[in-house]
Amino acid sequence: MTLVQVYDAQSSLDAAVVADVLIREGIDAQVFGAGLQGGIGELPASGLIRVMVPEAQGRRARDLVRDWEQSQPGADLPPASLSRARRWRSGTLQFASGIFAGIALTLLFVNPARYLAPAEPVSRDRNGDGQADIWWQYDGRGRLIEERQDRNGDGAVDAIIRFDQGAPSDGQQDMDGDGYFEGRWSFQGPLSMLEEDRTQDGIAEYRETYRHNQLVSKAWFDASGILVKRAHYYAGHLTHAELDRDGDGNMDQRIEYNRYAEPLR
Repeated sequence: MTLVQVYDAQSSLDAAVVADVLIREGIDAQVFGAGLQGGIGELPASGLIRVMVPEAQGRRARDLVRDWEQSQPGADLPPASLSRARRWRSGTLQFASGIFAGIALTLLFVNPARYLAPAEPVSRDRNGDGQADIWWQYDGRGRLIEERQDRNGDGAVDAIIRFDQGAPSDGQQDMDGDGYFEGRWSFQGPLSMLEEDRTQDGIAEYRETYRHNQLVSKAWFDASGILVKRAHYYAGHLTHAELDRDGDGNMDQRIEYNRYAEPLR
């Protein structure tokens, strides 16, 4: 999917506000470069922090951004003054966020349970059938803690991903739509792993491992959990496989593959 830039933000907060405006209008807005601001010191963030949307939604998103900008302080200034107005608006937002943060901390110490309660889930209809098929749950500080999906459109949740400090930590998936979550996701840094327990005995029969979202291996296990076959991938292509032919737990055969996934003799 091709993304296009629709807004050049002055700060992470500025970008988050604009992205929220677009998301509320059904635009799949994303913020890029927010993590760079902390490392650029006194340099302006302009050009680094951007709001991006799918190319097909670009025109409507730009119209919404223009309407939003015209409703902000300084919209009636001449072009030469607009940059100053945007800096003022960004500074005002940051100042206001600091005030609100102070209030939130005060309230937190008074009654933590009340002000850290999870927010109401946010949902979206991605396929346009009139039914929500993805839900996001945030904690009381606005951090994403869980994502639920209905991937096959049957109205039931079949994928759940949990987050810790903004990064995915673990999840589960119903692979065949029978209501049982036989797929288990785990995440550790650049690595993610999907294990399947289709026999519902607590022992995975199959595992896929990814690095930076690229498949690196597939593994098959017997009923007792012993590895019997492992296939290795590079750049999406099968390169070689290892097999345990006699069931002793050791890989005793190696098969190399060409670029067409055909075994080499």
